This record gives sequence, C-alpha cells and structure tokens, in this order.
Amino acid sequence: MKINPIILLLYLCVQSVFSQNFDLSILTVPDSLKQGSNAVVRFYNTCIELESHKKMTIKIEKAITILNEKGNHNAELVFHYDKDNRIKKLKIHIYDQLGIKIKDIKTKNIKDNSAADGFSLFNDGRLKYYKHIPISYPYTITYEYEKESSNTAFIPSWFPIDSPYQSVEHSTYNFTFSNDLTIQKNENNFENYPIKKKYSSSSLSYQLNSTKAINYEESSPSFRSLIPSVKLASNKFYLTGVEGQASNWKEFGKWMYSNLIANKSDIPEQTKLTIKKLVKGQDDPIKKAKIIYAFVQNKTRYISIQVGIGGWSPMLASDVDKLSYGDCKALTNYTKALMDVANVESYYTAVYAGEERRSMKNDVISVQGNHVFLYVPSKEKDYWLECTSQKVPFGYQGTFTDDRDVLIIKPEGGEIKHTGIHGHFQK
Repeated sequence: MKINPIILLLYLCVQSVFSQNFDLSILTVPDSLKQGSNAVVRFYNTCIELESHKKMTIKIEKAITILNEKGNHNAELVFHYDKDNRIKKLKIHIYDQLGIKIKDIKTKNIKDNSAADGFSLFNDGRLKYYKHIPISYPYTITYEYEKESSNTAFIPSWFPIDSPYQSVEHSTYNFTFSNDLTIQKNENNFENYPIKKKYSSSSLSYQLNSTKAINYEESSPSFRSLIPSVKLASNKFYLTGVEGQASNWKEFGKWMYSNLIANKSDIPEQTKLTIKKLVKGQDDPIKKAKIIYAFVQNKTRYISIQVGIGGWSPMLASDVDKLSYGDCKALTNYTKALMDVANVESYYTAVYAGEERRSMKNDVISVQGNHVFLYVPSKEKDYWLECTSQKVPFGYQGTFTDDRDVLIIKPEGGEIKHTGIHGHFQK
C-alpha cells in the first residue's frame, strides 16, 4: 500500500507530541546523560512541511531539564518573527523534578519586543521572549510553537545538540516537500553519532537518541565543527517578495546579482569627477583601488539596516554617497560602484564572518553568509576589502574573514572561492 508522505509526516508529528505523555521526571534520565551535563534535552522534535516554494509550516516542540545554575541559559527562550514569518501558536510550561507541571506560562508573561539590536538604524523584526527564574533544581521547561513562513529561502537546519555540557535523550527532524521541488542536503559530522535517517521522494527524517554531553574547552575546535547538523535548501524559493530558482552556484549568483544588487550602483556625477581626479595618472588598478578604499574610509561610517528585502539587498550607492553611512551591503556596493568609475575590477562577496572559520556549504545552493565584503582580483594575488572599517589597511586579511569559502557574485553568475590567510597583505 502506498502511503502519502504528507500524511506520514503528520502522523510522525502527532506521535512526537511528547509533552502529553512523556515522563519528564529526572528519575527517568539515565545516569550517563546526567554525567558532565548542565542540562538534558528530553525531546526536541521538528516537523517542517514545504508545501510550495512560497509556503512553509514549521512545528517545534522541546523539553529540556535544567540540572544546575550553569544550565539556566537554556531556559531563556527567544522566538523571532516578522511579516513573512508568523507565529501561529506558542505554549510554554514548567515542570518540577518529578515531572509534575507547576506552571503554564501565560501570554501576558511572554514579552513581545522589537528585535532592535542596539546598532541597527532600522530593523523590522520582532521577537517573543521568556526567561524562567527557578527556585530549585532540577526543573524542566517545555515549549511548542507553530510558525508559517513565506521565506522558503531559509529552511531551518537541524542541530540536535544546542550547546556544550548538554546531553540529548531524544531529537527528531521530519521534513516533507512538494514533488515539484528538488531538495539539496548537507549532513555534517554524522560519523560519531548514532543518527538514524530515512529518505523518500518527498521526505527526509533524522533521529538522534541517548547522546552524552560534549565537554568543550576554549582551546578546542569550534563547537559547530564537532556537532552533527543537517542543512537543506530548495531549488525553488522565495525571499521577501522575490522569487528565485537555482540548481548551482552560477545560477544562484546570477539570481542574487539580478534581484538584489543590480541597478543600485548609480553614483552622482560630482562624485564620479572626484574619483576620476583622485586616480588620474594611475595605471595600476591596485593603486587606484587603494585610493578609492581610503576615500570610502574617510567619507563613510557603518550603520546596520535590517528591513524587509533590505536585510539582504544593499541600499542605493547614491544614497550612501549622500548620507555617508550604510551597512556592510551598502558600503561594499558603494565601494564597488566607485571602483567601476575608475575601471577597477571588483566583486560583491558573501561570507560567514567571525573568529570561527566557517565556510559556505558548497553542496547546498542557498542564501548563506552573515556579512559581505569586496573582492579585488589581480595578477599577483587576491585582495579582500573590509568596507565597513575606517581603520583596517587595504587588503589586510584579518581573522574575521580569512581562510574560508565565500561566494563571489558576478553579473554572469556566482563562484565559490577561498580567502587568504590572516596576516597576508601587501602595502
């Protein structure tokens, strides 16, 4: 008998509603999961249905037992939403050490705030927030919520282990998708974990049980490099009002350029004359690039802007020229526009920036990265310019963006390239 995968997913999701019948008593937790742990994930179940390239439903339920004070950060719950990601249901409960419910968290006790981060000029995101203050240990906090999203460019990933010193009793991830979509997947660090997985033509499922806490030290490799994860992407997607389709990085880069970057490089005539005057007599493109980079550093400052598609697309170069500020996207696009005026080859580039050297997932074609900067190629070497800084020297490759795969975005398409090593730059 043929089973409809959508019905199967609904069955799995119903079966995973543990909060109704799962024994949350600390007495049922094996000693092996308590040893070296500050918290134990009792169950963490994610069900995602990608109904179309413009509609996705996400259902999550989680119960975590906090063993001591060091585990309290697990009881700080944050749920992000905006006009494209709507929370339809949210329930939070508190249980004592024997698994007896002691509190239902009322809606009025869940804060609903702007997601303003303190440095963004504009930010249209919002968040629901709850922090439990315990009077004794251990205790268990559970939550379940349902979210509906049209931003299918971002399918939630599976990270069954959230943090160090946290063991996992039971974690599942069930994903179904429409038959007209092709799903790419990246499974990372599965080798050392007892992960069960199942695939069909329109579904994927993963399960991890009885996993001990990771004892993480400062000198260790990044925590993300140690834990299992799954990242998914669809060949057809939707991003804040913009539809997309791509099966490789070349197609994806072309989509990004055409829909997010093109037609935003206009520069006022007076500024064009200024740039041409500054580089007059220079034939070496790198010398011209250094002059332009210094001009941008002296003229502009960094201000974050996170509104709608503006969270992914730069503001007009002419507006940056007029206002003398912008976020990483805006300042990179502005610098590139000035490079174009001086006939210097350069490219807008997406990167996962940070001290943790994190590369693009090459086998999952999707919107990735948390930062952009500018790539300037030359015969001698590649230059990577941090356009948000007023102090970083031209071409200096700091640990913020060094030694990782990035996505170079060109009019003809995208290209994955590896950045240089920290400290390698030329005067």
